[in-house]
Amino acid sequence: MKKIKNFDMMRIKRLKKDENEENEGRKMVFKPIENRKISSRIMEQIKENILRGKLRVGDKLPSERELSTQLGVSRSSVREALRSLDILGVVVSVQGEGTYIQGDFQDSLCMLMTFMYFMNGCKLKEALQLREILEIESIVHSASRWTEQDIQELEKYCDLLEGEGSEEEKSEYDKNFHDKIAEMSGNSLMIIILSSASYIIQHIIKSAREKILFHECIDQVSMQHRRILEAIRLGDTEEIKQRMEEHMQFVSEALQDVEEEEI
Repeated sequence: MKKIKNFDMMRIKRLKKDENEENEGRKMVFKPIENRKISSRIMEQIKENILRGKLRVGDKLPSERELSTQLGVSRSSVREALRSLDILGVVVSVQGEGTYIQGDFQDSLCMLMTFMYFMNGCKLKEALQLREILEIESIVHSASRWTEQDIQELEKYCDLLEGEGSEEEKSEYDKNFHDKIAEMSGNSLMIIILSSASYIIQHIIKSAREKILFHECIDQVSMQHRRILEAIRLGDTEEIKQRMEEHMQFVSEALQDVEEEEI
């Protein structure tokens, strides 16, 4: 029994040593910075620590006071940098606990893409093309990962779209159908980008989309969703691609007819 205890203690010490060595390798490095765009330089140093693996999702940053001392800057500059990183989704501040690396970029990416859409003079057609290319490729290349639950969720949204509901509700069911297809890809980057494209389509031309779905082509959209679902159920990737292309082309033409009127 004594040997076992000694063995356990040796193992614990070795594990602690390994953990200390790992933590030493991941030790955050902050250097005093020049008095130029101070908050931006603070953000750059935090970014460098992330890129080098010294900061990971869930890690806690030093306090404002500690960062201020290590960087040789004012606490207000540190606060400004952390606030900017919070908006971007890089960190999250928890009252009474501190600031943690978060890595949740979906909202910030949607916001940035929306700004880009308006300020760079992008057209609705471009957002629709982005969604079409990514959504079709994502669903075709993820066939081996689909589950019966995935298919049941798609069927649920088809049923809801065909049932009773307001313009806003039906527009949401249509969006949910496409969001689920993106989710089935299993590619986190693809999901975020598709979600952002969907956000633009859903919110920038929301009233136009609802008008088309409810008054003019709800039956066609519902039928196209059913055809896509059946192709997915059969696992026929060529049929899926064809049905998706038909649907995307139909919606693209319908939405473009009212883009100038509604925006």
